[in-house]
Amino acid sequence: MDALTAYEQFLNDQQIGNLEIQRFEADEQDIAAIHVAGVWRQRLVDHFNLPPEQTGDPLPWSKTHSLVRLREGELTVWHGPNGCGKSMVLGQVLLDLAIRHDRTSVIASLEMHPVSTLQRMCRQATEKVRPSPMDVDRFLGKLKSHVWLYDQVGTITPRRMFGVVRYSREELEADHIVIDSLMKCGIDSDDLNGQKRFVDRLSTYAKDTGAHIHLICHNRKVSGQNSADD
Repeated sequence: MDALTAYEQFLNDQQIGNLEIQRFEADEQDIAAIHVAGVWRQRLVDHFNLPPEQTGDPLPWSKTHSLVRLREGELTVWHGPNGCGKSMVLGQVLLDLAIRHDRTSVIASLEMHPVSTLQRMCRQATEKVRPSPMDVDRFLGKLKSHVWLYDQVGTITPRRMFGVVRYSREELEADHIVIDSLMKCGIDSDDLNGQKRFVDRLSTYAKDTGAHIHLICHNRKVSGQNSADD
């Protein structure tokens, strides 16, 4: 009997689903999250046998393939001064993931209208300042149904933002979810504990579901630093 079969037999014997969870002073979801080691066999095998450049989605640039990967179940923070190009670079990454790797992304850009986000991505894809209607059609055709955008500009509550994240993963089956930016998620800039709780919740959700969440954060601009289209 292999480890997975043994685990399934254990569940049947113990009837975990029918246990009186209250006597353990634990939530049912926590009890259900306890697994025998064999459940992770394939991931363990992959860890030892796949080279680093084959685990997770790559960035568009070949020089980064063995250095940076966007793995399932993780959260990436894109951090820097406002206007330094974080959103622009991430847009290029999402284009590559959609067109070359068939990955689905949902972009919640709370600072830009969806059309503005698509204008920039279309310029990146076509390498033209003013793409023609035919260029636009080719661009959208290449994206297929792999890029979705949340039509909301302005501050929303953390609860609503997390609801968008859940819908993106559980209904749209998004591989990558972008929140642009933390400052638009209804948490005061001096509420460091609130920011930590929000990021912790996103990180836990990514781990539990296998989604990769991208969170854009702004810091204070250094004196004399030039602005770019962010």
